Amino acid sequence: MRIEIKDYSLILLIGVSSCGKTGFADKHFFDYEINHTDDPDFTRKLQVMDGNWLTADKRQAVLKQAKINNYRRVAIVFQFPEEELPQCNRAELQAMASIERRLQEEGYEEKYFLNSRREMDQATLVKTKYPSDKRNEHGPFDIIGDVHGCYNELTRLIRKLGYKEDENGRYCHPENRKLVFVGDVVDRGEASIPTLKLIMKLCADGIAYMVLGNHDDRLLRYLKGNAVEVKHGLETTAAELEKEDDETRRSIMAFLESLPAYYQFADGDLACVHAGIKEEFLGKYTKSIKQFCLYGMTTGEFNEMGMPVRLDWADDYKGYTVIVYGHTPYLQVYRRNNAYCVDTGCVFNNRLSALRYPEMTVVDVRKRKNR
Repeated sequence: MRIEIKDYSLILLIGVSSCGKTGFADKHFFDYEINHTDDPDFTRKLQVMDGNWLTADKRQAVLKQAKINNYRRVAIVFQFPEEELPQCNRAELQAMASIERRLQEEGYEEKYFLNSRREMDQATLVKTKYPSDKRNEHGPFDIIGDVHGCYNELTRLIRKLGYKEDENGRYCHPENRKLVFVGDVVDRGEASIPTLKLIMKLCADGIAYMVLGNHDDRLLRYLKGNAVEVKHGLETTAAELEKEDDETRRSIMAFLESLPAYYQFADGDLACVHAGIKEEFLGKYTKSIKQFCLYGMTTGEFNEMGMPVRLDWADDYKGYTVIVYGHTPYLQVYRRNNAYCVDTGCVFNNRLSALRYPEMTVVDVRKRKNR
């Protein structure tokens, strides 16, 4: 078994007293990563909670703390057959008998079950980066706001930014610049699928990155067959999809599934996200962080159009990292503290804009109304 562990994870080693959890921890983790108490220390990037953790109330107490501190919750379960546990007491064995069902209800990001001592001995543990971690990429970048199916404006903007297309249809920039899309590339506009296909090719060619937007996420759920209301622009994309074959649908779904909710670039000096991100979220990745990245801060109320009422999270942002985002349209690129919104409402007959980093200059094109 391959066990993948990422930074800012709280890992519970769950098993009976005699199963070898402590030896497993010593083999795969540094001493400073192992916590032998019942109290998590959230100053650590990674902590392994050694103990048996067989009591649900005890687990829930530390899992609640992990959620508050935006740590991933990981369970490694030592679920050995009884004959491999000759010294184990009956109460612990009974607790393990129902452990899998109980863990399903506790909200872990990952769960790993080691079903024998042999599996434990042969398991490999790898510390991996989040897909959002591109801190070794320094650009320079051209960060493009919400495209929403405005294909013609996108191709015009790419050319205006200085990207050239060769005879094979591959774009490049003479200064080795790269494009970053802050999500919501589909819905509402007249050409969502051509837009998405172009961005997919740019990403595959290594000249672009894209983060997931809430409209892109809804399209993904629609493609998976989930219950999604086909409105707020999805109806236009769904109509375009009817003309596509199954292979195209699968490739779009795979692409959208691969997208992170945000990226960190340039040694952490730059972050790109769809709706926003708090300073304390940077470097971490949980379900609640993803939701914030997709939707930002809302009041819980809805306006007369049925859209959530949004709060300006950037009002409270005090971090040194430059954050570039979209989601909320403005007439021009909008700066608040060290955060820049690049959604300038192209689909609403305004502009499609790009913020150049590190120059912090704006390049844009006007929406051409259909005749």
